[in-house]
Amino acid sequence: MITTAVSRPAATTPTPPPSEPPGVDPAVFTPLPLPIPEAVFGLTTGQIGTALAVTVVPAALVLAGLTGCAAARAWEPRRLRTIAGAAVAVGAVVALTAGIGWSAPPWAGLAVAVRAAWTGLDTGSPTAWATAGVLATVSTAPLAAIAAWWWWHRYCRAMRSGRRHAAGERHVQRQWDIRRHAAATRARRTDTPLTTASGGGPAVVLGPAIDTVTPHPPKLTDALTARRRDWLTVPLSAIALHIALIAQTGAGKTVLLIRLAAAWWEAAWHAHAQPPTQAADDRRSRSATRPLVIFLDAKGEPDTTTPTGTGGRWATALTDLGVDRKRIGMFPAETRLDMWRLPAPQLRASLHKLAATDHRFYDVLQRGLLHLVIDAPHPDGPPTDSTTFLDRLADTDQLATDWDGRDVEQRMIAALTGTTTSSSGSSNSTGGAAPRDADLILFAELFRSLGKDFDGGQPLADFDALYACVPGTLDPVTAAAKAAVLIELLTFELVSEPRTVLFVIDEYSAISGDTAGTVINLVERLRSLGGAVIVSAQSYQGLAATDDDRERLLGAMGGGMLIGRTQNADPLAARFGTRHVDETGLQIAAGTGDPGQGGPGLFTGGHTGAGTVRRQHTFLLDPNRIRTLPPHHVAYATPDEIVYGLVTPLHTTTKGEPR
Repeated sequence: MITTAVSRPAATTPTPPPSEPPGVDPAVFTPLPLPIPEAVFGLTTGQIGTALAVTVVPAALVLAGLTGCAAARAWEPRRLRTIAGAAVAVGAVVALTAGIGWSAPPWAGLAVAVRAAWTGLDTGSPTAWATAGVLATVSTAPLAAIAAWWWWHRYCRAMRSGRRHAAGERHVQRQWDIRRHAAATRARRTDTPLTTASGGGPAVVLGPAIDTVTPHPPKLTDALTARRRDWLTVPLSAIALHIALIAQTGAGKTVLLIRLAAAWWEAAWHAHAQPPTQAADDRRSRSATRPLVIFLDAKGEPDTTTPTGTGGRWATALTDLGVDRKRIGMFPAETRLDMWRLPAPQLRASLHKLAATDHRFYDVLQRGLLHLVIDAPHPDGPPTDSTTFLDRLADTDQLATDWDGRDVEQRMIAALTGTTTSSSGSSNSTGGAAPRDADLILFAELFRSLGKDFDGGQPLADFDALYACVPGTLDPVTAAAKAAVLIELLTFELVSEPRTVLFVIDEYSAISGDTAGTVINLVERLRSLGGAVIVSAQSYQGLAATDDDRERLLGAMGGGMLIGRTQNADPLAARFGTRHVDETGLQIAAGTGDPGQGGPGLFTGGHTGAGTVRRQHTFLLDPNRIRTLPPHHVAYATPDEIVYGLVTPLHTTTKGEPR
């Protein structure tokens, strides 16, 4: 007989019901019907705490790290958007590598991390803890990065809206300072390219970008798709519409213009060097010729052609780009131009403009005299230099001989020279001063001022780059005359042969008095001829002598403005419109007690919780920021946006290919 022993569970002593606490009514005290469990869903307290730590701690660290880094380095929200996208991509790759797969729910990787942490809790294995940490970080990082992006976007938007009062102003100023120092560091450590290609076409690079201000808050699509702006650029299409540069002395205008001119020539040369296409439009025909950049320096520095002078640095920069030094002109130190190559109508107009008078009567007489000298059927043709012109102007008999048989011109000669012609053909003076004599003195003085700078020189077609220095500081009249002749030569060259040209005028205020109308006309008609103009002045008032001329000049410049530090920034800010900000008002409670000690009528009672919010306009271009810009900092302003950046001086270390 087989006997089976059956084990019985040991008897357990039942837990006595809890007794009522001392001093408590037994009728009120009701004991718990069930004991407190030591585990929830089969999990111990340690396992639950470990799961929470693995889930929350990595996400909190990622969230705090990203927002802290964004605040410390003044990132735009779009940069956190890019990081969030990268985190999602990395998380997906890790999920596939770990064998979780695409079809698993998003929390599958986190579940694996929790189980690995439990294994480490039970066994004390460092490997299990490391695996749990890595998987938890990778699993929670995408969501944490997205949360950081959303929070930083909302925070920056609130700070810039004006609703945060002084805190918002401090935030904006702090971000500006951080980005400005970061741009300066980047300019020192990174090579700044001359040009770049963007969605809008090729553009000139001036240096690292610092900040961007737009008239409207970014839309959701813009926040999702906008790209980070690394460089302060000016599109070639904007330069073709003409640009003005305003910055006071010491703000870095000349450094900016040298870089802008060299970078424009580099971009224009690449367009010229491209193989011809089937579409032979007007732009293609202009780019088929060699580009030309003219730098007109109206300051007239005495050492400008030295290696450290403006002209020397400009010529060195272009030579380093590969421009043949023989095709770089330095006027008037090394190069002379030839104004006498102009056709007779333009030569007459140019000379009359240089020696024009304010009196209508003498103005008409001078035009007639120029016709007699320049259009005369002389055996040697029109005058070819200033000396020949003055000789023919002084020789009354030769003028009469040249116009023999032309009764109208003979009467004009008699009226202008104060002579009569006898039956024998000799000229007799009628006595008194003749208009011809006054103009002879006037033109003689003009050509003494101009010297031989425009006699028997080279045409502009011989140059790829021309630096022209006129003495605007020492002799504004002569500087204005030379600038006017140069503009006429440029216009004639462009009409004769289409060519891509950039005409830069530095310190325009030195010559704007007598040549303002000439430059404005040039700006208005040069674009159709393939040219662009950049006008530089120290202030808004330096652009022209009158408000009408200033408005007309800036109205013809559709490419925007480059603005450095200037004290009179309000007229410039008014040109680029406004943006909306929130102006808030807080209601403060009145104090109590003695008026002298903060009593009624004194707002010392604190904020009541009520207030107002008013939507108002403020300048898109901040005049206060413009007034305090450091040297070499500039804002590129258009009605669409204001981009602030740091201009990098042009340092070319390698020689370009010969061109």
